[in-house]
Amino acid sequence: MVNLHKGAAWTPQHIRAVVLLSLMAFNGLLIGLHVARAVLNDTAYQGFLLESRWSLNYDQGYAELFQYLLTALTVALLLRLYTSHRVLTYLGWTLTFLFILADDALSLHERFTLFYASVVGQVDALGIETRVYAAAILWSGVGLLLTSLLVRGYFRDQDSRPFSRSLSLLLLGLFFFGGIVDALHLLAGIADVNRFVKFFLTLLEDGGELVMTSLMFVCVLTHFMSRKPVTGTR
Repeated sequence: MVNLHKGAAWTPQHIRAVVLLSLMAFNGLLIGLHVARAVLNDTAYQGFLLESRWSLNYDQGYAELFQYLLTALTVALLLRLYTSHRVLTYLGWTLTFLFILADDALSLHERFTLFYASVVGQVDALGIETRVYAAAILWSGVGLLLTSLLVRGYFRDQDSRPFSRSLSLLLLGLFFFGGIVDALHLLAGIADVNRFVKFFLTLLEDGGELVMTSLMFVCVLTHFMSRKPVTGTR
């Protein structure tokens, strides 16, 4: 139990606990509002909860904008770590989260999917719709470059290795929801499955991305608070 009685000094553990609980509560609120909107959409309700921005999958919706904010803060913390410590690992993670932010805010993988389909066609030689896997091609190419940078940094700086391992696991979680579940969502749309299945996949994909983004921010914030600025280059 975190002791936050009056007069107690706030430690990094206190801050991490408060930030984590606050983010999870807010995520729960956004997910709950998304569900509430879907339920109320089939009723006579005509209030503000029917606004499209409450949907998790709405472009520039409240949940998406909150995710942008968290990712931007994560980039700022990582960049500050790099400028303070000059560790290659932090540069790699800064560029990684910059790409994630750009991909979300500028719809890079959607644009690439359209470009890929214009070159290869809507359906490839195997009869598979290219939009199902085109985004994975982009992520794999960029991911290969970023991974090579992170691996070099991992072996050059021992102090940041536990941090990199934790953040890598969380990033895999983000890719699971944003990549695998997203592909399943596209397949569900192509197969014209039950609308409740589509709703569940939307909730799983976008809700999962929101939670993973929050956890990654807390991971970076915790590491940021634990490291003191030093001089020199590694």
